[in-house]
Amino acid sequence: MRFKKGLLTIIVVSITILSGCSLNIFSDVIWKYNFGTYVTSSPAISENGTIYIGNSDHSLYAFTPEGDIKWSYETESWVESSPVIGSDGTIYFGSSDGSLYALNPDGTLKWSREIGNNVEDTPATASDGTIYISSGHLYAFSPEGEEIWIIEEIYTGGDTSPVVGTDGTIYVGGSTLNPHEDFLFAVNPDGSVKWRFKLDSYHVTGSCALDEEGNSYFRASNEWLYALNHDGTLKWRCNLGEGSGSSPVIDSDGTIYVCTIKGYLYAIDRVGTVKWSKNMGFSYRATPAVGADGTIYVGANDKRFFAINSDGTVKIEYKVKSDVITSPAIADDGTAYVAVGHLVSEMFYHSEAGVLYAIKTESEGLASAPWPKFQHDNSNTGRAD
Repeated sequence: MRFKKGLLTIIVVSITILSGCSLNIFSDVIWKYNFGTYVTSSPAISENGTIYIGNSDHSLYAFTPEGDIKWSYETESWVESSPVIGSDGTIYFGSSDGSLYALNPDGTLKWSREIGNNVEDTPATASDGTIYISSGHLYAFSPEGEEIWIIEEIYTGGDTSPVVGTDGTIYVGGSTLNPHEDFLFAVNPDGSVKWRFKLDSYHVTGSCALDEEGNSYFRASNEWLYALNHDGTLKWRCNLGEGSGSSPVIDSDGTIYVCTIKGYLYAIDRVGTVKWSKNMGFSYRATPAVGADGTIYVGANDKRFFAINSDGTVKIEYKVKSDVITSPAIADDGTAYVAVGHLVSEMFYHSEAGVLYAIKTESEGLASAPWPKFQHDNSNTGRAD
C-alpha cells in the first residue's frame, strides 16, 4: 500500500531471491529491493520484524522480513532522516520538506509538525515518549505532537542527531552565534542547558555514543575522538589523524569503533589507546554495528560491506551494488539489513543506487553492549536505556 496526501494506491512488488554464488558475492543475500534513487537513511526494525527506511523519492517504506512492501508514505521532499520506532510502534522521522512526521504502524499519518528547516537528522525518543529533533535548533515534542520547548540559543547543523542518557539528559552538537563557538551540549529534560563542552574551531560530527556510566563519546570535524565524563569534563581524547562524519559505537568490553574519512576503522580501548586500525576504504559516514557474537559490520565507499572480527581481521566481504554510507540493523534471526547508494550530484546518481539488502549473518542480533550501533538499537531510539 502507498499513502500519498490521503490517497491510497496499491503497489505490486517483485522481489528477487538470490542464491548460490561464492560466499562474498551475494551468496548470503536473502533478498534485495532496488529503489532506483539514493539512500542516506539507516533502517530500523520493529518488534514484529517490520523494516522501516527512508528514501530520496520522498517516501518512508515498510517491508516485511520476507522483502515485501507493506506500505509506503510519501512526503513533500527527500527522506534522509532515519526512522525511529516508539514504544507504542509509532514511527518518527524527518523530511527535507521541513516537517517531523509520526506514522501509525499501518502507515497512516498520526501527526506532522512543520519545523521550517530541512529535517535530515534522526530523532531520539526518551523513556516517557518525548521526541527530540535537531533541525536548526533543538526541539522537544510530546508523543501527541505538541511542541514542549525549543532552545533557540543552540544552533544545530545537518550532521548531528540527539541522543538521550539513562537520566534523561539529551546530548547534541551545536553552536552559539554571539560569539560563534562550537560545543557538545548536555540538556536537561526541561530544556535547560546542563553543561557544554567547548571545541576549538571545530564542530561535532555524527551523534554521541554513551556508556553505562553516562560518559559520552563523539567525533569532531578535526582529527580527535573525544570522551567526556558524565559531568562534561574531558576524560580523554584520541588523535586519529583525520576527520570523520562517522559516529562511534561501543562494544560489550568497552571498545569503541569509529571510521575516518580516509578509510580507517579504529578500535580504541576504554582509556583512549588505539588497539588496532585497518585501512579498507570505508565511507566517512558509515557507522559500524556490532553483532551479538562481537562481529563488526560496516560498509565501504567502494561497493563493499564487511563483517570484521574483533581483532580487525576480515571475516567476510560482501559485494554490493553501490557505496554504503548508512548503518546496518541486525535482527535477532541474524539478518542484517543494509542500504546502499548515495547521491553523486543533484543531476547524476550511482548506477543501481538505492538498494536495500537483507543479508544472512552469523550474529543473532546486536551485541549486548552500551552502544552497539548508530542511535543505539534496532529501533534507532538514540536512548541509552
